[in-house]
Amino acid sequence: MTIWRMIGLGIMTVFVFGACSQPLGEDDLKCETNEDCKILYGCDPNGDCLAFVHDKPVVIITETLKPALIGDDYWDTVSAEGGLLPYSWSATFTDKNDSGVTIDWLTIVADAGRVESSGPVPLSVPEEISAVISVHDSSNAGEGDLDSETFIIKVNECAEDKVYSYQPQDGACWFGWRACVDGKISGDWTADSKSSDVNNCGPACASCDLQKANLCVEGICMCAAEAACDAARACCDSGCKDLTSDLNFCGSCTTDCEVTVVGAVGLSCLAGACQYTSCTDGNYDCNSDESDGCEVAAGDTNCLACDDDCTNPNLYIHAATAACDLGGADPVCLITCADSFGDCQTDDIQTPATLGCETAIDTATNCGGCSDDNPALDCADSFNGNACIDDGLGGLTCGCVTVDNCDIATDQLCCGVIAACVPRSADHCTACFEGCTILNGGPSCVEINEGEYECQCVDDIDCKGGYDFSEAECPPSNLCNCQGAISCAGTVDDMCCYIDASNKGCVDLNTDEINCGVCNIDCAKIGDGACDADQACTDGVCGCSINCVCPDDSGAPDCAIEGVCVCFAYDGEPCPIGTYCCPGQGCCKEVCGTPSPTCCEPPKEWCSSGECCDSCEPDIGCL
Repeated sequence: MTIWRMIGLGIMTVFVFGACSQPLGEDDLKCETNEDCKILYGCDPNGDCLAFVHDKPVVIITETLKPALIGDDYWDTVSAEGGLLPYSWSATFTDKNDSGVTIDWLTIVADAGRVESSGPVPLSVPEEISAVISVHDSSNAGEGDLDSETFIIKVNECAEDKVYSYQPQDGACWFGWRACVDGKISGDWTADSKSSDVNNCGPACASCDLQKANLCVEGICMCAAEAACDAARACCDSGCKDLTSDLNFCGSCTTDCEVTVVGAVGLSCLAGACQYTSCTDGNYDCNSDESDGCEVAAGDTNCLACDDDCTNPNLYIHAATAACDLGGADPVCLITCADSFGDCQTDDIQTPATLGCETAIDTATNCGGCSDDNPALDCADSFNGNACIDDGLGGLTCGCVTVDNCDIATDQLCCGVIAACVPRSADHCTACFEGCTILNGGPSCVEINEGEYECQCVDDIDCKGGYDFSEAECPPSNLCNCQGAISCAGTVDDMCCYIDASNKGCVDLNTDEINCGVCNIDCAKIGDGACDADQACTDGVCGCSINCVCPDDSGAPDCAIEGVCVCFAYDGEPCPIGTYCCPGQGCCKEVCGTPSPTCCEPPKEWCSSGECCDSCEPDIGCL
């Protein structure tokens, strides 16, 4: 490789001719320093010989840097050519006349050669700055060749031919200038004109007090066309105003009582606040703020006064429609009554408790209308009974409500339309349409005393509602109970289960973590105590994790990948609440292992009627 550099210097010419006849090998292109490459080639960081940029070593080509201006940001760019790209720049900045003083507000961007300031050029700086700027290329296997140049950056106080400023003179503020010569402020200050800048005005060339003046005229602070306001007045666009009493400038320059106070008469400005003497007809002051007057006009929601809301059902009760009538001497709410209500009050003055349709007209006293207008609508003397009932034709009529209204034995009830009496049964036991259920004692209607009936149970099965895991009991009281005076409906969301070791209660099998899906399935204890936290019960199914397995004897004993308990025998879905998952069988009403349990395979499911159906309504039966 050294021979190639000698060839470039014009040495050993005869040898060159002989060498050029030989092909270059692969190793001839590898290098450790620039000296290993032929002339005008450099050794890059990868150890490859590459041609220099512009066929020469790296060199700075910028000749001068522009001057800096005090108060402005500074930047300029130094350029280089030759060598191998990329370049890396560095620089030192010192006082030209005192090299020991460094300039720390100037820097150079290493990968761009951009000289820049960290902010505006400060006031206290040398007149000239020495900038020693160096550039390294990427040759010499990355170590680089170096070129350095020293630049002088001149620091100017000014840039234009004049420097303008404000100065006090003759009791006013003047605008003038000083000359800028060779970047330096020079000569005496020369007045040009009186100031018109409110920030430089008056005998001290200070800012005008904008509360007292809004203009600078001939170097003096003024308010509109007059002198600055005295202490008792404020400066507005039209001049000095007394904001405490001026009706059109009340409290502020922009508050005109004649504009802001509406629907009122007798306007005034007192202590800087708009006031009035009274509202005009049909207008109300509903916010108790005199500054905007009587701001609400009479209407449906403020009819005769503020908050007289014709549409408010708590004020005008049982009204189907309501609106404010503005056609009379005074506004008034006009209403029509909703079904089953009437305006039976005859007094001209109505109290708030009786406004609107205050009387129910589906009662024994007013059955279908106001009995004051038609005595026949009072059921007290009606042969048909003393209760107001539906007549089956869309109206109301007097009829029976108790067995005393029926001319039949006392073991029947008065039910339905117009004296419909029905015998006591499980559907009509203690009262009409009050059927016997687990929740109110049991499924059977039993006469416990003459004319007195009660819903009772025969055995525990009556109280379990078809769910063999229910803890509800019948003996010894013959009334279904869970524990003590507690009764449950026997449905999946109101099931009798143990709520702790010794107490039973009504729980929701959908969400109860210790009775999840069926009684006594405790999500917090599954996994033989390996759980590190309670597992939530969601839709009757426990969650599972690596430490918490799914509970046996439940509707979902198998843990799916998603951390959800399912029944693999039921198409990978949890069984309906209240059933068990039996391997190879599906979802069963009985505990797995009981003799020949009847089970449902997907997509069928159990209904509370005990049937296995394709579609059913939970706790009602198959459709």
